[in-house]
Amino acid sequence: MKALVTGATGFIGRRLLTELEDPIVLTRNIRSSPSLVGKKSFEWRDMEELPPEDAFDGVDTVFHLAGESVSEGHWTKKKERIWKSRSLGTRSLVERLSSLPDPPRTLVTASAVGFYGSRGEEILDEDAAGSDTFLSDVCRDWELAARLGTSSL
Repeated sequence: MKALVTGATGFIGRRLLTELEDPIVLTRNIRSSPSLVGKKSFEWRDMEELPPEDAFDGVDTVFHLAGESVSEGHWTKKKERIWKSRSLGTRSLVERLSSLPDPPRTLVTASAVGFYGSRGEEILDEDAAGSDTFLSDVCRDWELAARLGTSSL
């Protein structure tokens, strides 16, 4: 499997890199993390723009984990960046994938448990309703962007 990872410097991405053989990384800043040293990396600074086409040469699986952190800093001041990085970033990614002559066969993306909101000890599964919060709305938009774009792949 030849895999490309977005969000490789995040909580899940850093761990995923250790499990993949020779992953390709799509990142906002190639020099941003020691975990990227020695990895084939391409810069994708503005997630509202299409990622570079040559990053996908020979890739058959994309792990899309990129997005503005909600755990660092005062996130209420960066809500727009959180939404754009996930919803618009995913739209840009799947638009690029759709334009490739030989697109990857698999796109794995993860939204967040924030979709469900704070529900205490309630047991939740995929059929549980989301909450009416900002993070839940971001997750809905994020997943919709992924579904719409990949339906044509």
